[in-house]
Amino acid sequence: MNNLMNDSEPKSLATLTHLLIEDSKLPPAMVIGDIKPFKPSQWRKILLTGASGHMGIHFLSDLTHRGFDVYCLVRGENYIEVEKRMKKILRKYELTVTSERFHLILGDVSKERLGLVETEYEALTMEIDSIVHCAARTNHMEGYVEGGDGSLRVQNVFGLRNIIQFAADYRTKPIIHASSLLAGNQLTSSGHLIEEFPTIDNIGDDIKSGYSLSKFVCEKLLAAATEIGIPVTAFRYSAIWGNSVTGHMPLNKNHGWSLLLSCIRVKMFPEWGYNGIPIMPVDVAIKISTQIFLNDDAETGVYNLTNKEEATEQIFYDVVQEFGIETKFVPYDEWKSAIFENVDENLLAPLLFLYEETEVEGRDVPAPRFIGLHPLVAIESVKFAELSEKLKRNLPTVESILIPTTEVIRRHLARYFNQS
Repeated sequence: MNNLMNDSEPKSLATLTHLLIEDSKLPPAMVIGDIKPFKPSQWRKILLTGASGHMGIHFLSDLTHRGFDVYCLVRGENYIEVEKRMKKILRKYELTVTSERFHLILGDVSKERLGLVETEYEALTMEIDSIVHCAARTNHMEGYVEGGDGSLRVQNVFGLRNIIQFAADYRTKPIIHASSLLAGNQLTSSGHLIEEFPTIDNIGDDIKSGYSLSKFVCEKLLAAATEIGIPVTAFRYSAIWGNSVTGHMPLNKNHGWSLLLSCIRVKMFPEWGYNGIPIMPVDVAIKISTQIFLNDDAETGVYNLTNKEEATEQIFYDVVQEFGIETKFVPYDEWKSAIFENVDENLLAPLLFLYEETEVEGRDVPAPRFIGLHPLVAIESVKFAELSEKLKRNLPTVESILIPTTEVIRRHLARYFNQS
């Protein structure tokens, strides 16, 4: 569990382990309110965090059009400026909301009482029926504690702890949490990611990424929340891409997309033979998530939300060829030299650190650093891209909702080239 160390990180593994264990605990005094949680069919008002983000804005559009009043907890100085920013984001994504269902609350999940005055906080605890928690810091290059109040630890872990407190206050409120496949670190005997919250004795062994550690600790907190009676559904998302209808993809928000465009720029793909990544359009992920958590009879707990096939370098290569772009496979060193020759034109420039070669456990030769950031990424037998029985059991139509990986890539490239 050697974290991405930097000057602000705990230098002792024992110190970091102790920190993670303590961060995984809820306050002993936290208890749920006297009023039991409503079933999804009874929900009318939903608190949404991270509403201005890639997933949050899609949840906002989806839920308001389903008739829910959505209260968006957003950071900002005043309502006018925040409302302008939210409308701009909606236009950028080509989304709409039912305006009378869209409500803004100025606050901050990382602050006590969500950054609200006591009277506003108490009133909100009495009004809200459930919580969709998307707010997260997603920088994969930072250490767990790096950055003070803006750190992964504060924003992701402490933020979730405050959300759990809110869920417990007055009326118990179910939580829907946006997690990640990177939060899991244990496999079944068949090579699938275990679809359960981490056990008490699991302390995140071998997870090196600060981001992955923060999502792992969040799942430990959610496990503790279920123990005190809060219904929790956590969706472990795969790599979330843009909208399947519009093809809109934030250029600076997705590592896989930046990698693909960089390969197209130099007309080369690396020969590295690692596991591919399951990718899913954001609107498809939201559709699957909402159909599950709005179902009174659906199971709570963890869902590994993935596509049926991984996006390998061969699949990327094949789709690119369809657009008349002649590319080729080259050794990793040759590809890396070409990719980073002109940093000013390179979408991957901020991630150069991740492409430095390092020793990775389970590999005979050095590998790019990002391969070693999570213990499962380097395991060749891991099966990220198979639908779980739990997912199929709770949403029998899931396969009809999914879009084949090749088609996802094809739609995004079509949009990109049409706008270039």
